[in-house]
Amino acid sequence: MRRRMLDMFELIRGRRYRFTILLGFLFLLVAIHPIVFELPRRASILGTIGLDTLTAAVLLASVHIAGRLKRLRLVLVLLAVPVLGLTAATYIQTHQTDQHITHNSIIVISMHILVIIFFTIMMFTILKHVLEGGWITLDEINGAVCVYLLIGLSGAYVYSLLQYINPASFNLSEIEPGGEMMRHRRNFPSLLYYSLVTLTTLGYGDITPQTPLARTAASLQAIFGQVYLAVLIARLVGTQIAHAQKPKAK
Repeated sequence: MRRRMLDMFELIRGRRYRFTILLGFLFLLVAIHPIVFELPRRASILGTIGLDTLTAAVLLASVHIAGRLKRLRLVLVLLAVPVLGLTAATYIQTHQTDQHITHNSIIVISMHILVIIFFTIMMFTILKHVLEGGWITLDEINGAVCVYLLIGLSGAYVYSLLQYINPASFNLSEIEPGGEMMRHRRNFPSLLYYSLVTLTTLGYGDITPQTPLARTAASLQAIFGQVYLAVLIARLVGTQIAHAQKPKAK
């Protein structure tokens, strides 16, 4: 009875399933992005709010994963707070015209850089926990999947930043007229799709990098994605075998 109560307490606190919870938010974020901007204008506004809410949920779930590591949690909070503020600023300016292009540029570039740094820290944090050794649980496997999705999302933000700085970076299809922020946000689902296609080395060819910097970023992501899968599988299998053989050695 006491054991069940402890398990329930851990479940409520989210410690036992912290990676699973984050994976759920990440899957929703990846799945909903392409749908939102296909909706009618009013529904699209609500969808954008939903996307920003999901982004906030991903950030909060990531901070929760830091657990008792106070310094890491402080760093993540210091990154998450301005990201949420800048995300809100982009939402406010999404439906405006190009009246403050310089101001918009500062917001967009700052937000992208902070998100990329945040996701990179989270990737290494989760990966360190998964590869520490010991018996591999379902939650830790979900943590490894979280890292893979974070690589895809980070790549999308890198491509989005490159496209914002140089609109000729990728051969994206024409998007209906609108303010600068609206055009930028509507580009993101296509770049997220391209990032995931590059990460999995599917290479459909419907979107291609057009500048040397964009090609370099795509090449590095494809290489990193394959190396990650190879090393991760080998490490997980090796850890599981070593752990299973410990009782026999006794």
